[in-house]
Amino acid sequence: NPKARQELLGRPRPASEEKPSGLAGSITVIAGGVHQEHIALTKRTTTAGKSHTADIRLRGFLVGNPAFIINKRPEGFFITHANGKRMTRVNGEMIGGQHALQDGDIITIGATKMQFSSQQQPD
Repeated sequence: NPKARQELLGRPRPASEEKPSGLAGSITVIAGGVHQEHIALTKRTTTAGKSHTADIRLRGFLVGNPAFIINKRPEGFFITHANGKRMTRVNGEMIGGQHALQDGDIITIGATKMQFSSQQQPD
């Protein structure tokens, strides 16, 4: 698969794939200890973890780095647990692979609880 190979090699993607149009998403922290309270999901890939380079900064001894990744695609937002002993949960259910996010979903990792919001933007 040439597209998958391109991603593995870290080559730049066409501008049309960098920021899928028509979707707006955000994360709002509702409980727990992270550094931001509201995070706009404007990038194609958003990372969450303990590192100062993470887009969403998390705290917690067993939280991985990155803990989870949110991918923005033309068909929606998808979350994947990446690392750490604290599993990522969506609406209380552990996610094993990619999980499609829906407006209002609650993401929990460790003591941090966040709400995902999305809406369709006019072109």
